[in-house]
Order: sequence, then structure tokens, then C-alpha cells
Amino acid sequence: MLQEHQFSEARRQFSALYDSIYNALKPVVIRRGRQEEALLLRKDIRARRACPIG
Repeated sequence: MLQEHQFSEARRQFSALYDSIYNALKPVVIRRGRQEEALLLRKDIRARRACPIG
């Protein structure tokens, strides 16, 4: 399951959030307001999942 963070919280804790995304390979959804969402994930993870081996 994806972690979700409000925009203000993500901004305050950006370094820890970035470390979680990059080192622990955990994508994060950042929400602003009720309708705006952004997904942050490592670039190489996205490519690996889009092109599975075999």
C-alpha cells in the first residue's frame, strides 16, 4: 500500500520522505487539497516495473 502525506507535512519532512522513497524503495502519494495528488517514486523502480524481466 502507498503511503499518503498531506502537502504541508511532506514539505516539512522532505528529507526523511526523500530517504524513504530512495533508500527504502517506498513510493509516496502527496495530496494537496481534496483533488490534487502527486506520486513520487524512484525513476529506476518505475522503469523496472514497466519492463519486467522474462
